[in-house]
Amino acid sequence: MKDLKRIILIIVILSFMTVTACGSNDLDETYKNESLESQNSFQASSIFKESSIMVSANNTLPPDQLITKSYDIHYIIEKYFSNLNLVGTGTTLTDIVNDFGVECLRETDKKAIYSVHKIKQGGFLYIFYANFTQTEDYRGIIRWFYVQNSLSYSDFSVINEGSTIDKVKAIDPTTQIFINIYKSNSEYWDESGGFGSWHYLSDGILEITYQNKNGKLTITQLHFIEDFQITQWTAKSYPYDGHILPIDKIK
Repeated sequence: MKDLKRIILIIVILSFMTVTACGSNDLDETYKNESLESQNSFQASSIFKESSIMVSANNTLPPDQLITKSYDIHYIIEKYFSNLNLVGTGTTLTDIVNDFGVECLRETDKKAIYSVHKIKQGGFLYIFYANFTQTEDYRGIIRWFYVQNSLSYSDFSVINEGSTIDKVKAIDPTTQIFINIYKSNSEYWDESGGFGSWHYLSDGILEITYQNKNGKLTITQLHFIEDFQITQWTAKSYPYDGHILPIDKIK
């Protein structure tokens, strides 16, 4: 009888270890290494002539009353934001609507337009779209943020120039997504002079740049943006206030 109880106990422990291990590796994924051209093909001549969007903004209801579906973060990241296209240049709101859908769309009083997507691995994906008077018909993606936990800049006080990306990941587990993107074409990022990650925090946006030093992504610069201004990685960058609505914040 004692042996039977011991066997049952071992099985329970092993099962728990397996579940825990799987859970800790949910964000560790190998992405395909495909060309940017095949990843996002679009006509430059029609970049400011996006078709009408068949979804309207709702700033009243919280996400859990609008969102009915959750998505695999790897599907979205691999398709739109990996393979040399970290920001998602050329992809528009209409593309996202037509692909996996937008159930929660916001437009703030600062004219930011963003969609909120529930993620199977936990947390929300926020995708921000262009909304400039200079290019009023264009709703291309200008930045995305995957957030699992409510973090502030003070949580990153233990990292500095010279720290590795693994130390950043220990604070914000979603950093693994950027590691996946880097590994999908590490030679390109190394040759281009570096790599970056960004983190949407409760008190601002933290942008971190890295270089491969002795086989490890090592921090070369930290840039904290207190006013949530999102810079565009384009020839021209217009002011863009990236504050999200209080109802969309992860508590």
